[in-house]
Amino acid sequence: MADEALSLAAILDILRSGNFDSLIGTIEDARIEAKGEPYQLSVKG
Repeated sequence: MADEALSLAAILDILRSGNFDSLIGTIEDARIEAKGEPYQLSVKG
C-alpha cells in the first residue's frame, strides 16, 4: 500500500489484523501518523 492515503476503515482493518507492515509507505494525514523509532518514555528530561 505504498504511497497512498488510506481510508479510516482501511487503517482500522490493518490495525485489527496486526499486519502493521502494510502501513509502510502510507501517506501520513490527519488519520495516521507514524514514527521511525519508539518513544523513549522512560528517559527523564
